Amino acid sequence: MFSFSCFCRVYIYILNEHKLRSQVLSYMKKNDKRVLFIHIQFYEYNKRIQDKISELGYSVDCFCEDPELGILDKIIQKLKPNHISIKSEKMQKCFIDILEKKKIGYDYIFVIKGEKLTKQFLLELKELNPKAKFIEYVWDDVARIANFFVNQDIYDEIYSFDKKDAEQYGLKFLPLFFCDEFRNHDDEKDIGVYFSGWDHSDRRQLLEKIIPVLKKNKISFYFHLYAGKWQALKEKIKKGDFSKEPDYIKYNKLPLKENAKLTLRSRILIDIQHPTQHGLTMRTIEALSGRSKLITTNRDIVEYDFYRSDNILIIDRENLVIDPEFLKKPYANISAETVERYSLSNWLKTILDGKECGNDKIYD
Repeated sequence: MFSFSCFCRVYIYILNEHKLRSQVLSYMKKNDKRVLFIHIQFYEYNKRIQDKISELGYSVDCFCEDPELGILDKIIQKLKPNHISIKSEKMQKCFIDILEKKKIGYDYIFVIKGEKLTKQFLLELKELNPKAKFIEYVWDDVARIANFFVNQDIYDEIYSFDKKDAEQYGLKFLPLFFCDEFRNHDDEKDIGVYFSGWDHSDRRQLLEKIIPVLKKNKISFYFHLYAGKWQALKEKIKKGDFSKEPDYIKYNKLPLKENAKLTLRSRILIDIQHPTQHGLTMRTIEALSGRSKLITTNRDIVEYDFYRSDNILIIDRENLVIDPEFLKKPYANISAETVERYSLSNWLKTILDGKECGNDKIYD
C-alpha cells in the first residue's frame, strides 16, 4: 500500500494538484480504526511499523516530516540554515489542506519524534480530528528535540525509550523493538563479531581499540561504519589527512534485510550508543531477538530483564577492556516470553491498545 509520504514530501509542489488529490483518495483504506502515522526518515523501520499496524487490523496512512533533499537543497541549507524547516512546514500545510478538502479523519495520530512538526500543524490536526488520540514516541533524548516542550501539551500520551527521561519528565517508559526479520530461527553463526552503524562520536576510536583484541584471539569480524561522503570529505579537509580510510568505513547504508541477515549470522554484536543516550538502541534489542551476545558501552542495560553477564559485556569508553573468556562463552538462552516483550507487535499493542507498561511489565 502506498502512503502519504510518497506524495507529501518536498517535490509535492511541482506535481499536478488534481492528480495528487486523486491519488490521496485512491490509497485510503476503509477500515473501522484509522491511524495517521507521522514519522522521520530512519532506514526502513518506518515501513515495518506501518506494515505491522496494518497487520494488527488498523487502516494506516503515513506522513514523513523529513523532506527529501537533493544536492541543491543541501547547498542551500549551508547558506540558509532554516531551508529544510521551511520545506517541512510547507509539506505540513499541504497535508492539512488535503485532509480538510477530502474530510479524512483518524482515530489515532501516532508521531515518532516529531522534531520538525509545528504547533500550528498539530493544532490543526487536532481540530480536524477532535476525537483522535494523539500519541508521541520519543526515539531520542528529550534534550536533543528542540520543540519537545513546545508541543508536549498537544499529546494525550508520550512514550520514551529512555528510562531517565521518562522519570524526569513524567513520560511513559517503553523500550524499542525488533522487527520480524531479526527473529532467530537456529541460524548458523559464522561471523564472530559484527557492528553496523553511523560514524558518530567516538565509535571509530573504540572500534580501532577492539579490532586488535579480536585479531589476537582469532575472532572473525565484520564492521560497517557508515560515513556520509560529504561529511567524510569535510573531516578530511579539516584534519588535513587524505590517507586511505580503513576497510570498515563505508559510504553506503546497509539495507534493513541485509543488516538482519548479518545480525543473525553473528555470535556477538557491538553496541556503541551516543554518549548522552541512556535508552537501549535497536541493535541491543536485535541482539536479543537474534540470540547474539552483546558488547556494549551502555551501563543501563543491567536494569533490563534480559540482562545476563554471560551474554552481555559492558565496556568502559575511557578504559576499554574485553575479557577473552567472554568471546568464547556460548550464548545463555533467554525465555521466549521475555524476548516477545520486545517484539514490534507488542510495542505497537502497548502504544495503540493502551496496555500497561512500566517496570512491572518490562522488567522482572
